[in-house]
Amino acid sequence: RVAAAKDFVAVREMLLDGEKEGRLRARSDDELRASIASGTFYVLELDGSIVGCGALLFDDGVDADLNGSQCEGSAIRPVELAAMYVSKRFRGSFRGDAILDYLEQEARFRSASHVYILTTRTAGWFVARGFEKLGPGHVAGVNFLPSARVKRIEPSRNALLYAKALLEWDETDTCPGERIGF
Repeated sequence: RVAAAKDFVAVREMLLDGEKEGRLRARSDDELRASIASGTFYVLELDGSIVGCGALLFDDGVDADLNGSQCEGSAIRPVELAAMYVSKRFRGSFRGDAILDYLEQEARFRSASHVYILTTRTAGWFVARGFEKLGPGHVAGVNFLPSARVKRIEPSRNALLYAKALLEWDETDTCPGERIGF
């Protein structure tokens, strides 16, 4: 489901765990609040507790302009998957797959052509789910990402860029979250 302001504390605690593990980059409280308020941050709930999360960042990390391509003159409309995390005790139970599936459906619904990630630790997991390595984020991103996003990549993190092409949304597709899956 879409995250709400009431989820801030639980999401913040979970993301801090990911930051300590070195799986996620640090985010300020203001950045997290803005991401939640944008309506493009999602949580996975189990029995009333948030056990995972993820975000779709359109263009320069803000909500999408759904009326046009983000890369001028190009049919490529990449969307970043960010802050994707599953609590330790729920790893290995396909919760990450459920989050990824939901985020991909939502990205397709919003007319994204590709999803991409910048990762330092979980590349194998994403490759197993159809992502292709493009190279070091600060280098490979120049040919794939909006320039404003490339400027924000921290070369010192040594993050690698991976991308996956998405199928076009079709009116026969179910809305994000309605498909029976994981």
